[in-house]
Amino acid sequence: MKKNEIIIIYSSIRKVAFIYITLPLFCFLLGWLKVYFTIPACLAVLVGLFFAFREPKKEEAWEAIHMPRFMPVVIVLSSFLYAFFCGIGRLWAQSKDYPWRNAIFRDLILRDWPVMYPKYKGALVYYIGQWLPAALPGKLAKFFGAGDDIAFFVGNIALLIYITVGLSILFLLFFAYFKPGKKGAMILIILSFIFFSGMDIVASIEPLGANNYHLEWWARDYQYSSFTTCMCWVFNQALIPWICMALLLKEKDVSQYIMIGMACLLSGPFPFVGFFIYAITFGVMKLVSAVRDKKMKEFMKALFSPSNILSAILVFPFIGTYLLSNAALSGAGGLTASNVVSKVGETVASVSTETGSTEATTGIGEAIWTYVKFILLEFGVYAILVAGKYKKRPEFYVTILMLLAFPFLRIGYSSDFTMRASIPALFMMYIFCWKFLFEEKDEVLINGEGIVTTGAKKVVAVKNSSADKVAERSISDPTHKGWDLQKLKRYGYALLVICMILGAATPTVEFIRGFRQVSMRGIDDKMTDFLYTLGGDGPYSRENSGPETNFVALDLDNQVFFKYFAK
Repeated sequence: MKKNEIIIIYSSIRKVAFIYITLPLFCFLLGWLKVYFTIPACLAVLVGLFFAFREPKKEEAWEAIHMPRFMPVVIVLSSFLYAFFCGIGRLWAQSKDYPWRNAIFRDLILRDWPVMYPKYKGALVYYIGQWLPAALPGKLAKFFGAGDDIAFFVGNIALLIYITVGLSILFLLFFAYFKPGKKGAMILIILSFIFFSGMDIVASIEPLGANNYHLEWWARDYQYSSFTTCMCWVFNQALIPWICMALLLKEKDVSQYIMIGMACLLSGPFPFVGFFIYAITFGVMKLVSAVRDKKMKEFMKALFSPSNILSAILVFPFIGTYLLSNAALSGAGGLTASNVVSKVGETVASVSTETGSTEATTGIGEAIWTYVKFILLEFGVYAILVAGKYKKRPEFYVTILMLLAFPFLRIGYSSDFTMRASIPALFMMYIFCWKFLFEEKDEVLINGEGIVTTGAKKVVAVKNSSADKVAERSISDPTHKGWDLQKLKRYGYALLVICMILGAATPTVEFIRGFRQVSMRGIDDKMTDFLYTLGGDGPYSRENSGPETNFVALDLDNQVFFKYFAK
């Protein structure tokens, strides 16, 4: 170990990550279930953790991350500032989605679990996983006599700390995956995640967005949210699914897939759709490898591991029935086609009746053009530029197919499915882009000092950033077509960097929105907390106010979870 350097073992990061994503599971199982369901369900998660924590025999689990001694401070401080300026903790400006998120969090702190709403005989049913551990300090403050406002403040500070810890874990998992080696590359990984986005600025209707300093609705009917947009608007659906995806990338077998999936499901059913598709993809890839290497016995043992079996039998039924009791989800009628498909239907109907065919054709033309622009600017250009490196990787094609298909799908009348089911796929696109930039850097960024002429050949000294070794590579004379290919790679590399810089405009505008709101309305912005509660019985509730159906279950006597499993 070098002086002023610390070493963190990946297996330690992995253990902390598993604890982080399973804490909400324990909170939910303890707080919502009858005791005779709670005990076996919690034991199932504990057994899963026991097997996840067993020291793996594989050498990869002992891989080390070498970093400067100051880097942990950089990681934690960056995570804290990121969460802070995204509005976590209510110490800075919050987005227009926060009235509902603040109401959910306050109800989790001030009301008993499960959270019930007597006014309309309903219950809170939402993707509450990310909030649950942070709600406990607020409930504890309330238990010891703190007022409602103080308890809510304590809970928000706990949430800010919990999110900071989660982001720090995520960045460490990135370091383990990318193996950056140098402090500059580590800092770049953190910044690149914060500012990764599609190129919304190219097509945005207004310079700073038509939706109150928010660029991403330029395609109107659908949106792929940047990571910072997710943190500012739907952090509860994003952070734990990101950690779950980062774990999935590094898992050497399938033995923990279902338990990781349960953590993802409780925090985001829509992101879980994407996670599930990747879990199947990676599982099939491992199956193919097992068949090829004649290790089917090991694969089947991992597939039917105690963690997978117990999570499927003793955890999934409770989380699944809880989420399915949501009033909006149960009444949404499942997945439906949207936008371009609808326009095609309108055209067919118009032609068949010989009326309005011109308007319908124009409509479908505009819809198709918007869709083409959307896929190109949100991920298509990135995919094209890195395709040469990943053209043999099944997960690359799965990512493209998902991102091509999600704009056509919706649940109910909103675009939530498109925006949130895409979270894992956009995460993977970030992985593809930055892995490409790191691994291809030495291949394309060659300066004049690294070229030594030897006759008709050129020998190029290329420094390997991960191994700190110098390798020699021969390149043909500039007149050879191989040299042209090298130039093409450089242009593609440079274009990818330029596109990602353009994409950074979207997160930047989100941060600008926060500063603008603070300058206009101050930090304690009552507009972000006007709902107070989802129970319809808060200080700002109207006498005839009804339930917020996106966040509750109704008719509890006919809901499986509340009829059989809930306290």
